[in-house]
Amino acid sequence: MRFVNPGLLPQLNVLRDNIAVLRAEAVSCRPHMVPIDDWRTNKGDWLVLPLLAEEEDQHVYTPSMCMDNRRHAPETAELLDLIPGLLSAAFSVLRPGGAIAAHAHQFPNVSAGLALKDTEHALVSVGGVTRHYIDGEWTNFDYSYPHGVKNRGSNDRVMLLVAVAKPSEATTGMVDRQDVKQTGLAELEWIREPIEEITGQRVTKVRDARGETRGLSPAIKRVIEFADDTSAFAKVANRPRICEALDHEIEVYDEFQAPFMPTKVGHAVCSEGTILLLENLENAKWPPPWTDEQVTAVGQMLADLAAVSAPEWLTWMDGTTYGSDDTWAVVRANLASLVSLEIASSDWLDKNLRRISEAAKLAPTVGTTLVHMDVRSDNICFTQRGPVLLDWASTRLGHHRLDHHHFAVTLYTETGTISPELRNDVAPLHVAAMAGRVCRAATEMHSKVAPSEQMSRVRELAASRLRLACDLLGIESPDGARQ
Repeated sequence: MRFVNPGLLPQLNVLRDNIAVLRAEAVSCRPHMVPIDDWRTNKGDWLVLPLLAEEEDQHVYTPSMCMDNRRHAPETAELLDLIPGLLSAAFSVLRPGGAIAAHAHQFPNVSAGLALKDTEHALVSVGGVTRHYIDGEWTNFDYSYPHGVKNRGSNDRVMLLVAVAKPSEATTGMVDRQDVKQTGLAELEWIREPIEEITGQRVTKVRDARGETRGLSPAIKRVIEFADDTSAFAKVANRPRICEALDHEIEVYDEFQAPFMPTKVGHAVCSEGTILLLENLENAKWPPPWTDEQVTAVGQMLADLAAVSAPEWLTWMDGTTYGSDDTWAVVRANLASLVSLEIASSDWLDKNLRRISEAAKLAPTVGTTLVHMDVRSDNICFTQRGPVLLDWASTRLGHHRLDHHHFAVTLYTETGTISPELRNDVAPLHVAAMAGRVCRAATEMHSKVAPSEQMSRVRELAASRLRLACDLLGIESPDGARQ
């Protein structure tokens, strides 16, 4: 993940809460700043006041120099001392017209930049994705990616730059999807202002999106209505793990656009969360039911997707993502849950589980193709320009057949069959691996007493994928599955 959502770095909140103090001291420290004198910039364009230097920079910005500088910004120094794990800190000024050439650091730490003054005409590019700074807001990124900055304004860009360790998934905490779904409209009043800044239109109404409950995405979904009688669709993330997924989806939209993707209106990253604004597709045609023409159109769309030049920064699928022995080991350790959910009987599992799990371990996942990884009916609609595929948060680089397998499963679940043409595009090994993945999810959710609606949906997916895997492998259908 190139950009890091501010919600993942709560230890930095104390700085934004005291931004007026930081801004005043940064301006007063301007005469004490020193120029960066290396290949990244023209001498005199980039000025800094180091307050804490990383170990690799201490031969240039010595501890004694930083201690002297802290005397010029005593209140900022006190605030910095409150932040655990702080690696570096400095006031930074980029002169009008100045630029910092793209460069990268060795370790995947986070460069967190708090925009203090006159940053609206400055922009940062990280790994090929560009964002504008917003006064009073954080712009954070993994600085092991190539990154560069330009100031197109007529005033100095003034920032506080700090470096901290990149948060891991283990520290972000799990999200209760049901809690997010129940977030009320009143709690989302904060989204109005950034959406009006994105669109230049006055927001007149924020309402629930029709059909919101069809998908499994934990993001909050709302339709935004404007004073000019137009509307847009907003995906909102206000929890760390969901923000991370939505940030990834934004990066995909920023990388490329295609007719089979929703049109991106804009996005905003705020202290309260992340907003992705897309065209409103409520009035498109949403399957099921399916027609033969629609199935053919989706097949062509997947071929067009596979032909897209995939960005190299995407995460590669590996052998542990699908069909790993660990996945089926979890299922085998929770067979009672699988039986209790009526996905398969004990006798059937004793007879057939080993064959399916062995097949799944052989499924190839590695590839260089852009794969969506969530091709389901609740992510597909049909417009005048053809099929449109939503929810790009799971996009990866992987085997070119993976998206065909997801589509085959959704058709099999909803129609009980798949066409001979699509069957030819589907490898039994992959479907067996997919069945293991969702069966594992079902057993884990069952043990945690997940919300009934969500549990029912995942149980349905597990049963249908297992039936399809058996169909393709020539194994008798699970006799415990409700048909």
